[in-house]
Amino acid sequence: MTSVEYDGRMLRIGDVERELPGDIEAVRTIDELIVVRFTPIDPADEPRNVRAFGSDGTVRWTIEPTIGPLGDENPYVLLSERDGELWVTDWKGMEYGIDLEKGTHTVRKLRK
Repeated sequence: MTSVEYDGRMLRIGDVERELPGDIEAVRTIDELIVVRFTPIDPADEPRNVRAFGSDGTVRWTIEPTIGPLGDENPYVLLSERDGELWVTDWKGMEYGIDLEKGTHTVRKLRK
């Protein structure tokens, strides 16, 4: 298993360092995929604030943004792993299952 560490905006995967566009808030490792949620400095990055990296440090994907009923894009505020599946929640309370290969939504449901 590759070591994963983070501090502020810097993510270290083994010997590889990657700087993200905001402070890292959560990291989950599922198999060999390292998934990171961060708080972006630039508001334009807010709806795409989850990225996945391979164990070699390469970016595998940036998450699909959420689109609200008024066409607004919402940042993700929670990142979790359940039974080998990746789940994220946006700030309006919608929860999404995420395809580990593509970073796209597979399931959508309202959290209460």
